[in-house]
Amino acid sequence: MGKDGLVYACDRRGHRIQVFDKMGNFQKNIAVKFDPRTQLLAGPEHKSGALGSAVWAGFSPDPGQKFLYVTNQDNEKIDILDRASGQLLSSFGRVGHQLGEFTYAHFLAVDSKGIFT
Repeated sequence: MGKDGLVYACDRRGHRIQVFDKMGNFQKNIAVKFDPRTQLLAGPEHKSGALGSAVWAGFSPDPGQKFLYVTNQDNEKIDILDRASGQLLSSFGRVGHQLGEFTYAHFLAVDSKGIFT
């Protein structure tokens, strides 16, 4: 639940984050797109679109929670979205097993200073 009082629920295979009020009333969808070219980088064992692009979501530590961080397993990236508009602002990571690369990422943590772990 964000500081705005809304509940943000990941729908990994629906490629979206669904937003509800506290009573469970639907408010909006935030699309989390996947790039089918990821499969070309990862090889045949990584079927882009099958894992889910909205796996985990967390908020930036600023008072307004301006950013929504989303683990996008299909792209093996962390997407940074504008929480209010849902617009993709940036992302980091790529497919692999080395520094800066992800393989089946499921979550991340953001501390009070905005540091990812």
